[in-house]
Amino acid sequence: MPDTINLNMPSPAFGGSTGGWLRAAEVEEKYAITWTGKNESKFEMPTGGTATMRNGENLLYLAKKEQCLA
Repeated sequence: MPDTINLNMPSPAFGGSTGGWLRAAEVEEKYAITWTGKNESKFEMPTGGTATMRNGENLLYLAKKEQCLA
């Protein structure tokens, strides 16, 4: 995996959850994880709810480091 993140790679399609997006992640810090999906499929988000993983590269921003490790 490269040391730099391609910010043009798509994010998973997320329909939303009851948890919401933490404002602190928008103005203070946020964490990013990337992965390569073998096919398009649904997965459980660490923040609650489900998202659709895209075929190929995926980029997801999360508010807490612990969510990236889930």
